[in-house]
Amino acid sequence: MYTRIVNGEEGAGRDKENNSWQKFCTSIESCDGAARIRKILARDNNRTLGSLKKHDGTYTKNDKEMSETLIETHFPGCKIVNAPDWNNHGVRHPSEEDWTLANKIVTPERLTWAINTFHPFKTGGNDNIFPALLQWGQTQLTPWLTAIYKACIAYRYIPLAWREVKVIFLPKPGKSDYTLPKSFRPISLTSFLLKTLERLGDRFLRDGALRDLPPHPNQHAYNTGKSAETALHSVVTKIERDLGNKISTLGTFIDIEGAFDKTTFNSIDKALSRKYLHPTLRSWIRALLEHRIIQVDINGTTKGIVARGCPQGGVLSPILWNLVVDDLITKLNTGGFYTIGYADDIVILISGKLEYTLCEIMQRALRLIERWCKENDLSVNPKKTELVLFTNKRKPDIPKLPTLFNTSLTLSNEVKYLGVTLDSKLSWKRHIEDKTNKATIILHQCKRMLGKTWGLKPKIMN
Repeated sequence: MYTRIVNGEEGAGRDKENNSWQKFCTSIESCDGAARIRKILARDNNRTLGSLKKHDGTYTKNDKEMSETLIETHFPGCKIVNAPDWNNHGVRHPSEEDWTLANKIVTPERLTWAINTFHPFKTGGNDNIFPALLQWGQTQLTPWLTAIYKACIAYRYIPLAWREVKVIFLPKPGKSDYTLPKSFRPISLTSFLLKTLERLGDRFLRDGALRDLPPHPNQHAYNTGKSAETALHSVVTKIERDLGNKISTLGTFIDIEGAFDKTTFNSIDKALSRKYLHPTLRSWIRALLEHRIIQVDINGTTKGIVARGCPQGGVLSPILWNLVVDDLITKLNTGGFYTIGYADDIVILISGKLEYTLCEIMQRALRLIERWCKENDLSVNPKKTELVLFTNKRKPDIPKLPTLFNTSLTLSNEVKYLGVTLDSKLSWKRHIEDKTNKATIILHQCKRMLGKTWGLKPKIMN
């Protein structure tokens, strides 16, 4: 009798849980809500932060060591501090020209536009101010923020409270080992008061300097009318055309290591000066990057002053990196090496009938990349660089493969570029298999959110 009662209570508890889950899934009205639930169901506990492997091969023993290892990996040269001392950063007195520029960048109309570009409930920084607060209080806040923002630009100054950046580390999908610090991506959560001013600076940059001197047309990231799809289309179109003309294409797929984290302030400043950006705004952007203290909260707080890089998650960061790498893309294309760029992913395609000639030409392109990396204090990992020969030949003649930073590259039969698997014959077989498997997994995850008489609405599933 006792057993029957216990089993009955357990069964009733399960029924309540199931009914509650069914009602919850049925109540979801938007695709955003369904996507969040799908991510929760797909969450892998093995991806959470735990003991990490340090550079000397040992493992972290406590949360403080874990925080310091993550900072050391993702913020090279960062100085760990308890409390930053900003006394050595003097405040300059603005000229009339500085105020004129500030009045162009910041106007009440532009400020209203900038505030409304953010999703209302995006996670804020240490001040816990999220965009909805600014949007709801625009009428009262706009006059005050307009004056403050103009002063920030004219004085080339970042208020102390805005300099502290909360950093969270998100697991990169598809990694085999989550004990490595590089398996996590640092996302900087800055104050939305600062992000709004960044948005104004970004608009001024795009409407002015970048309209007069636009980035190279083969840079497809963060440019109006360009996207990952247009980058893929450019790469695939060239390969298909060459295969149709019965010539081979040697492709090198390069990922610049730690592009956002390791770019020096000087490289960013030089890139802005090449576009003839006004010195006042250039100096303000440098102050934005230099006067930045990161805060990592893992069962305790660890702070550090950054020495290089631009924050992942910052409004200006994508365009700043774009301008840095634009120099490389321009030099490669000007040198006769067909190059497509998308953020930190670079593809070089060399076409011809003789494979050994393709390798020789590719070697010259890689030497140019080596020189550029040394000039900008950046690096490319040869082991992560993919070399693929797209050809219809059964036995191509390749006597010697090119090298990168004194490391000989290896020839691969396929490469994954911007989420698409390209094989040497451009058959799409492997890509279709991968997408089919992924879709099957997602379908099984979504099946937990609907039944015959309950669950997500058809408009969401479609």
